[in-house]
Amino acid sequence: MKDLAQYYHADAQKNKKPESYAEAARWYRSYLSSFPNDPDAAATNYLLADTLFESQQYRAAAQEYERTAYAYPFHAKSDEAGFAALVAYEKQEALLKGDEKAELHRQNIDSELKFARTFPKHPQSNIVLTRAAQQDIRHERPAARGRDRP
Repeated sequence: MKDLAQYYHADAQKNKKPESYAEAARWYRSYLSSFPNDPDAAATNYLLADTLFESQQYRAAAQEYERTAYAYPFHAKSDEAGFAALVAYEKQEALLKGDEKAELHRQNIDSELKFARTFPKHPQSNIVLTRAAQQDIRHERPAARGRDRP
């Protein structure tokens, strides 16, 4: 299964056909559901996220990058996956408008905060944390404000 996923992924990177990306993602998911405790599961999940990102499925990619970063024990690509989720959220947000964009922006801020807390030694951690804090202040949720504040 993993070999098939990697074959279709390489084919998709070469020919850029959506069906090749879809086939790669299908095989990666099949492998992960069949072997969730495999020692390479986190690396395979990262490849799934890459496949989704490369096929411009940014929201799904962000979710898979987050799973790779936070749902597995720490591994060599944990921090890279956490940061890639932020990039995917930004790409998806640029495609949206209105309430859908605002909701995804909120998810992005939450992801930025989680990234900065989880990976404080990452070279981008302080920049990400500062940005998240600034955006959180500008986009403060009504429920987060005091009831007596305008």
